[in-house]
Amino acid sequence: MICTIIPVYHAKETITRLLDSLKNQDTDVYLSVDGDGENYDYLLNTYDIAIFYFDENLGAGQARQRALDKIHKEYDYVLFADADDILSPIAIDILKKGIPHDIVMSNILRKLENDTYTEMQAKNTSHFTCSWCGGKLYSIKYLYDNKIRFRKDIRINDVRINEDKIIFFG
Repeated sequence: MICTIIPVYHAKETITRLLDSLKNQDTDVYLSVDGDGENYDYLLNTYDIAIFYFDENLGAGQARQRALDKIHKEYDYVLFADADDILSPIAIDILKKGIPHDIVMSNILRKLENDTYTEMQAKNTSHFTCSWCGGKLYSIKYLYDNKIRFRKDIRINDVRINEDKIIFFG
C-alpha cells in the first residue's frame, strides 16, 4: 500500500489543486499541518484524506517525519508531495512500476496554469536525485531500517539518499 504525505503550512490557496490531482490515484493521502493555526477540516467533506495537526511549526521536513512516524506501520511505500504541487493523473501508476525497489524516481509531470504538463525534475541530476525528497516513492521499510529521517535541525524539504539506491522510471 502507498500513502502520500503532504506538509501543510498556510496552504489554503494551493492544497485543493494537489488533492484534486491525487483524487483518483491509488494512494491514501495525509495532510500534516505544521503549526499554522488554520483549520483544514473543511477538506474532509470533499476529499478522502486524513489530517494530522501539530501545534509547533518545525518546517516541512519535520511535518513529513511526524506524519510518517504515526502511520509507517500501515504502508509499504510513501510519496512526499508539497502543497503547491499538481501531479499527473498517472503519477502513482508510473512510480508503482518500480516496486519492489527501495526508492523509485520518475519524471512525474506537474500541471501548469495553461493545462499543459512540465517535468518536475530532470533525469539523473544529482540535485534532484540526492536532495529533493519529492517525486520519489520510498520503501518505508528501507527508510526505517536505515534510520533515514528528516533532520530536526534543518527546516527544508531535503533528505540525503545515495544515488545508487534510486531506480528511474520515465
